[in-house]
Amino acid sequence: MSARDKMIRLVLCDSADHERIDRLIAAIHHLGGIADDPEQGLEPATGFNRYRFPARGTEISIFRDAWMIDLAGPEEFVEQILELMRRD
Repeated sequence: MSARDKMIRLVLCDSADHERIDRLIAAIHHLGGIADDPEQGLEPATGFNRYRFPARGTEISIFRDAWMIDLAGPEEFVEQILELMRRD
């Protein structure tokens, strides 16, 4: 695996931080990510939920439980998402 393929997972925000969650989804969509189940929103978790966003031949995943939102995927793609979120 090259450095370009390095996968990371990070804690992004509190599960109730709706403003940051909206910026996250907007950034993923801006970079071409589309939910694998477009009918499903990022609903409040009653357990542990995973949402997948295929894009650019890879996948970004959002993990949500009652407390936190985690973001996982290729490091370069995750960094681009974070950069877009900082701009908004």
